Amino acid sequence: KSFNPTQGQSAKIRYRLSKKAGVAIKLYDADNNLVMTLEPEGIDKKGYNERSWDGRDHKGNILPPEAYTYTIEARDLAKKQAYVYDIAEETGGRNLTLRELDFDYMTGDITYVLPKAARLRVRVGIKEGGPLLRTLVNREPKKAGRGRIKWDGMDSSGVSNLLGNPDLFANIAAVSLPENSIIVEGKGKPEEIEAHFNLEILDREGSIIPIRVTLDERDKAALINSRFEIIFFVDYVYLFEE
Repeated sequence: KSFNPTQGQSAKIRYRLSKKAGVAIKLYDADNNLVMTLEPEGIDKKGYNERSWDGRDHKGNILPPEAYTYTIEARDLAKKQAYVYDIAEETGGRNLTLRELDFDYMTGDITYVLPKAARLRVRVGIKEGGPLLRTLVNREPKKAGRGRIKWDGMDSSGVSNLLGNPDLFANIAAVSLPENSIIVEGKGKPEEIEAHFNLEILDREGSIIPIRVTLDERDKAALINSRFEIIFFVDYVYLFEE
């Protein structure tokens, strides 16, 4: 399910109880941090019940666009025991095959159909071992159904426009979200790291041309905690990687 709290929308969470109980619903962000607790509203009846969430955290702030998971905690009044319903680890995390996938290298249009809600990553690059030129969508949560991404043809540097190149391809990966996920829509995107490098060609040593790559100091802290590798291309032809 998905909704946009900036437009006054809310998400409905439905559940079924085998007996009367006090129910608390806890919502977590992508890093499993508790962001909101919907406290019990009296005693819920046996059978189907429903609660609403307005997309806000404990402080009343609208949460940024992301996928949030929830747990349902039902407290047995007679036995004074709490039962927690959480299927986040049992569902989700599966690689999905997109249907009706199409990439038009002349216009930059990418269309697809997601069979289930998922985290989507979309990158464009050159075929047959060529470089990946730009990440268009970086593991963003997307709802099930038909989707469209418009690429302007520019590479990550913003210098080269590659539309019309028949060697272009779109690399798309989708990983299903847990069944107890709610996608909050709205403005804003997850922060991406744009690393800055200094490239220095050293004095030639015979047939070898040494190259020194130095990472900008301002990016070290961010990349140390990330997985990355340096890959060298000349005129979009792969040379080697470190």
